[in-house]
Amino acid sequence: MTRSISHTNTFLSHTQGYALATTAGLVAIFIWAGTVVMIRAVSELMGPWWAGGLASLIAGLCGIFPLLSKRGFASLRQVPKGYMYGAGTFFIFYMVFFYLGLGWSVSRQQAIELGMVNYLWPSLTLIFSLFILSRRANYRLWLGMAIAFGGIIFINVMSEHFDFRMVTTNIASDGLVYILTFGAATAWALYSTLTKKYGEKLSINIVPLFFLISSIPLIIGGFLSNDQIVLSFTGLIELLMLALLVHLAANSFWDLSMRRGDLTLVTACSYVIPVLSIIFGAMYFDLTLGLPLLVGSILIGIGALLCKLGVSENPSIQTTNIPPQP
Repeated sequence: MTRSISHTNTFLSHTQGYALATTAGLVAIFIWAGTVVMIRAVSELMGPWWAGGLASLIAGLCGIFPLLSKRGFASLRQVPKGYMYGAGTFFIFYMVFFYLGLGWSVSRQQAIELGMVNYLWPSLTLIFSLFILSRRANYRLWLGMAIAFGGIIFINVMSEHFDFRMVTTNIASDGLVYILTFGAATAWALYSTLTKKYGEKLSINIVPLFFLISSIPLIIGGFLSNDQIVLSFTGLIELLMLALLVHLAANSFWDLSMRRGDLTLVTACSYVIPVLSIIFGAMYFDLTLGLPLLVGSILIGIGALLCKLGVSENPSIQTTNIPPQP
């Protein structure tokens, strides 16, 4: 009887932890809805190198304190190498590529195009999970990805600021930013998948350490560039919000979600980020939301649901999150 109660309590504890971690990923998605606007605003004040370097440095310094304790040092020795060197390396690549790609965009049109390239990462994450996590897929996954990404494209290209004729011109004249942005999307997808594979049993948050390492190449680039730091009080607040909310809090939530939550569900829900971005932007600038947003949102919702239904969880992985009920 006692053993049965113990098993039941363990099951409930793991189930609650699984749900909590999944919820943390959904919160991260909500926070990230304003990421592009905030990074763009801070980059205009000091350039992409300094924006990424200082935001990463602040996020790392503010979150590193738990790792400096005796228990933190002991836990670092137990971090799986696949997570530390595999996921961590792709995290750093993502930070550098993303900031440079977005910061070097020269127009609103190009920023929209780069945004669509960046939103390939949910699809790439689901695809990588099939190979790295040995998950199985059916036709719903491919159909769902096509519909969801089609919704993202529909929302963006129906914007009055979008001109199809400029797409090929922008790619031909400034192809590097598209390569960087695609590299960022790929790196983030690999980071998320490797985090699930190697970091599931990790008991500490070492995302702040990744931020500190990411800040080094970005700050070095800032010194080598001709970018000037023009920081007002408002700009300082934006920098702190970017560092502490968008970077430290949201990325820590996402890392927890990838390690202990439902990767497929959270990644599928990530398709709504561009919708939330437009809604928040419309609320901030007091703009009217049009029919393209409604149609695109419906397509993204249908696509996300199909993506979730199109991936079968690996039983051996799933049971490490939720043990069988006695």
